[in-house]
Amino acid sequence: MDIDKHIKLLLNGKHGNPFEVLGMHIFENKVCIRAFLPEAKEAMVIQEAGFRIKDLEARGEKTFLMKKINKEGFFEAVFEDLSKPFKYKLRVVTHQDETREFYDPYSFPPVLTDFDLYLIGEGTHYKGQNQ
Repeated sequence: MDIDKHIKLLLNGKHGNPFEVLGMHIFENKVCIRAFLPEAKEAMVIQEAGFRIKDLEARGEKTFLMKKINKEGFFEAVFEDLSKPFKYKLRVVTHQDETREFYDPYSFPPVLTDFDLYLIGEGTHYKGQNQ
């Protein structure tokens, strides 16, 4: 499925797996990061310290501007020189010129298994709340 179809499904609340499109993905030996940030007029990926590029250890953070790929607020950054995942944050400048920095919620893997979802669906998941 192409990115425009994914975006349309996400905007309509009908995408069954937003992790399939948002967050970090490796394809064709490139790293791609996508985010839905409707409040942002500008977005950046902050690559955290300690990453490796072609066996050179980086000492500090690096910031990369994301490209707006949809008027609704979908942004993307493609890293041609990287083929392995890395730890990152997002920085946005809102339409009110406020700057916000945060970890991308889609940079973390899903924590519920298919079995958890099944049990929640039937109402018998007993480990769901305070333990």
